[in-house]
Amino acid sequence: MGRHYRRPVPKTVADAFGIGFLVFMVFATFVFEVKVVLPHIHTIDITVQYFHIIVGLFITFNIMSNFLWLITTPISTAGLLMPSLLKPNWRFCAICEGNSPPRSYHCQICDECVLKRDHHCVFSGCCIGYKNFRYYYGLLLWVAIGGLYATVLNQFFIWQALGGLTYVTVFTHIFPFPFWLFGYISLKCFCYTFLSVINFIGFMFATGLLYYHSVLMVNNQTTYERNNGINQYSLGNWRTNVCENLGPNWLAAILLSPMVKSPLPRNGCDYPTLKDNLINSNKSK
Repeated sequence: MGRHYRRPVPKTVADAFGIGFLVFMVFATFVFEVKVVLPHIHTIDITVQYFHIIVGLFITFNIMSNFLWLITTPISTAGLLMPSLLKPNWRFCAICEGNSPPRSYHCQICDECVLKRDHHCVFSGCCIGYKNFRYYYGLLLWVAIGGLYATVLNQFFIWQALGGLTYVTVFTHIFPFPFWLFGYISLKCFCYTFLSVINFIGFMFATGLLYYHSVLMVNNQTTYERNNGINQYSLGNWRTNVCENLGPNWLAAILLSPMVKSPLPRNGCDYPTLKDNLINSNKSK
């Protein structure tokens, strides 16, 4: 069967801004590093420049491909054949006028029930749920890697552009707008510094989210479940829990490309508990 897609349409102004900002900053950073930073710090050795360009292309490819898979993957209960009678742990959604599986909740922004809903992501304009969590996790990983890579490269360039490493230039790097507004730095230098700051903030922000969702994943929890002390879906082993969220080929899918096949083990409606897993394991012996 082919892969099914959803039409990515931002529902709010915040979603549209978040998507636009993410896409713009990814490509602006790549152009900045290739056209401005690399020629400045490697003016002779063209081989080193080509190496950084290839690495940058690989990082950019993984960021954008995970982003595209994230926003186009169907995540809702729409189109699924739901039982007419409520099963145990299922709920009736009055807004969707249908039964909702365990771990699924209605999103007021998306206006649909999302399978294993975690949260609504403003930078993708959609909810993070069972079927697209893998791409969200990959996006966080590669944004963190890209932000760190660009931040390290920028340190060889930005301080010279600001006139050397001093207390004043440190504050200029942290708060470039007022220094440009009052004429202490040029517009070009402001753009350089702004991109450098955004890269560092993106690295810190993505790393924090990556750590948080890694903790959730190894315990097979959603944000709601963690906040409410629900841990009945952890299968007792971190590898098993990771495979529940990312599929069996999770390492290659995350580190190489989201196009690597790593099918999820569930249908998005039925989730075993640790007790169920132990019973099935004993039966198979």
